Amino acid sequence: MLLTKMNEQERIQRMQLPQRDGRIPLVIDTDAKNETDDQFAIAWALRSSERFSVEAVYAAPFCYDCIKPGIPNWNTHPVFSRDWTAKKGMEASLDEIKRIYRLLDLDDKGKVFRGAQQYLTDQGSPVESEAVRDLIDRARKSRELLYVAAIGAITNIASAILLAPDIVDKIVVIWLGGELPSAHHGKEFNMMQDVKASQTILDCGVPLIWIPCREVASALTLTRREAKERLAGKNPICDYLAQISLDMLEIDEKWGNLPQEEEHARIIWDIATVAALKNPAYVSSELISAPVLHEDLSVTEGTDRHKIRMVTACDRAVIFEDMYSVLLG
Repeated sequence: MLLTKMNEQERIQRMQLPQRDGRIPLVIDTDAKNETDDQFAIAWALRSSERFSVEAVYAAPFCYDCIKPGIPNWNTHPVFSRDWTAKKGMEASLDEIKRIYRLLDLDDKGKVFRGAQQYLTDQGSPVESEAVRDLIDRARKSRELLYVAAIGAITNIASAILLAPDIVDKIVVIWLGGELPSAHHGKEFNMMQDVKASQTILDCGVPLIWIPCREVASALTLTRREAKERLAGKNPICDYLAQISLDMLEIDEKWGNLPQEEEHARIIWDIATVAALKNPAYVSSELISAPVLHEDLSVTEGTDRHKIRMVTACDRAVIFEDMYSVLLG
């Protein structure tokens, strides 16, 4: 279902990670209230004004229905038991995005937009929203490639592409979701929430920099000790990031009946997208044929399909040091 006449050579060129020097236009699509990692990614990008012109931040829908069957006693878990629909998740994410702007003492007027209130339908029909309309308008008006960092269910971005296929020629999507193709499944939160949207992104031919979760972004761990020593007490945004991380660690330990330990860690998955765009040296990547995501969430490795760029490793040490220096600056 290629939605562009862009040739393969041009697509490959656009999927090169941006060179270190120069400022790039960026929008972020985020389920910011899902856990603790989106907040780090948003704050790091907003504070990295020498690298990014963050033009807009979109609230993505989310709910936990897709993962509840795999969680024993989910109805007593303090997070997964939330009775949230995709709409409620999106609205909570909208509020969380605005909170990050306030903590950074930044004005969010004209910058933060509501996203989809539901996922794509079974027929793959797009879902209109403020975010979708803004992305279409912003992409069409942009004089240079617009980078789209997607760190949640990719409903908003897929909807914009389906409604306005011409923007495929104006954007580069960098998406954290799914697993390595060799896993042969897409049973990962961002990907499985909206299978139709995920299929759209993999099938439509948009220049795509894809970051699988386990064995790639999962390297980006933050320990309790590090949250206390590197973040807590430094400034309002660092205090908040430390607190939400420590709160989630405590939930993890109570739920798992584990003692509190300083080296227990949370994975800060979503900063992988910011890292890859901020400095290409922070990650390793390779070109692959786009995998095929099936309705049952099985994945077939691509052979003769269009190319995408897949991030294969993240350099945790340099990524975190950059992020700390920016957040503390």
